[in-house]
Amino acid sequence: MAPISRNDKAFCTRNKAGLICMMETKVKSRNFTKVARNFQDWEHYVNYETHDRGRVWIMWNKTDFQVTIIDSMMQVIHCEILHTFTNRRFSLTAVYGSNDEEERLTLWQFLITKANTTLPLLIVGDFNHYCILMTE
Repeated sequence: MAPISRNDKAFCTRNKAGLICMMETKVKSRNFTKVARNFQDWEHYVNYETHDRGRVWIMWNKTDFQVTIIDSMMQVIHCEILHTFTNRRFSLTAVYGSNDEEERLTLWQFLITKANTTLPLLIVGDFNHYCILMTE
């Protein structure tokens, strides 16, 4: 994946995107400030405390959204979001599932606990899982 660029910021501005989630950026923590400077007026949360390459990033325009991080682990960031213009709240879970099946079990257990919410819940990302349908 190419580093986040001014083109990405222009894309968000042009399309009025005020909240983005990125998975598997492969940007090491020591390089984050170089990459994120293209979004200087945005807030961000990256799960570097659980993985050196920050597998999951959430970035938001602070004029449009207020984001409260509830939980974070190697495969997921879970947060509550307030859209400031409509005053509507929802929960967001951004996922980048592990390639390891046992680690993914931890992810599914996490998702089950977060599904018990009174707010609308949006789960986005890459689960690194596939399903094989077989017919006889």
